[in-house]
Amino acid sequence: MRSNGEIKWQGELVFIGEALINEVIGMLETDDGDAAVYFGPVPLGIIDGVTLRLMRQDSTMGRGGQPPSLSSPSESDKVLPMLPV
Repeated sequence: MRSNGEIKWQGELVFIGEALINEVIGMLETDDGDAAVYFGPVPLGIIDGVTLRLMRQDSTMGRGGQPPSLSSPSESDKVLPMLPV
């Protein structure tokens, strides 16, 4: 993560949070083009693939009025680390 709390994803800067500056976070791209963001096993939110904004875990509704499905990734999921640049 960059020194201002942003990551670069799909060629755009996305603000994640200042508390995780210089920390490694993980991302798991979903089938619908979104990306679940994790700090270790802790889900932080979902980056909307259309708006490229992080929807926090405490958001009560996801895209299309559906609750966001955030849980820890299973062992078969491939969570990619995002290293500080």
